[in-house]
Amino acid sequence: MKRVFVLSSLVAGYFLNAQSIGNSPYGAYGIGDVKYDNTVDISSMGGISTAYIWDFNNNFNFRNPAANTNLELTTLKVEGTNENNYYRSDFNNIKSNKHSTYLSNISIAFPISRKVKFGMNFQPYSSKTYNILTSGTLQDDAAVTEAHHFHGEGTLNTVQAAVSYQVSPEIGIGLRSNFYFGKLYDIEEVSLTGAELISGYSNSYRIKSFNFTLGSTYQKKVAHDRKITVGATYTFGNTACMKNA
Repeated sequence: MKRVFVLSSLVAGYFLNAQSIGNSPYGAYGIGDVKYDNTVDISSMGGISTAYIWDFNNNFNFRNPAANTNLELTTLKVEGTNENNYYRSDFNNIKSNKHSTYLSNISIAFPISRKVKFGMNFQPYSSKTYNILTSGTLQDDAAVTEAHHFHGEGTLNTVQAAVSYQVSPEIGIGLRSNFYFGKLYDIEEVSLTGAELISGYSNSYRIKSFNFTLGSTYQKKVAHDRKITVGATYTFGNTACMKNA
């Protein structure tokens, strides 16, 4: 089982790193289009997952690593995402359709003991994909056309490892490590009518970043079928390294 999971993780990691998943027109800026962080069920809660403890025994909450007291089964998840976006601009009545299908998450979680639970998650964090071409005549010479080509690609992935500990039936604490890595590049090229060479420059970066997320939960039964749940997380220890690749 361990060998199968390690092999599956390596294969999934290769495809996650090779995917081109950028659909947003704003992906040209910064680290690109940031994707959903966490599994689909947790990300779909609009932020309340920080204080959410799954009532069943087969789900791990990576958002708040302390909220996993009920995990009792080994859980393996593989998720895919299909994005279909339609864009329209008033500038020259530009219309565009973008579509992508990609592997968005692979995670495994299991109980170490009755009080200690562990989970590991691997997913794309952001993606940059854009290809823009603009052209126009020079003001000094209408016979010469100047063209600018902007192009960029790259993906940042994240690996998360989380452990939770149930201090008492009501109180849980947890710690999650977050490692971000990937490569991004941008290219700008300029060409003129009649020119033999194309001028331009490129920036290519290899990014590595690391931080921790501390979580805590408190859940108290106040009636036969009612509970009060409070959760909080705090991220600290940010370290980042960006090198020209």
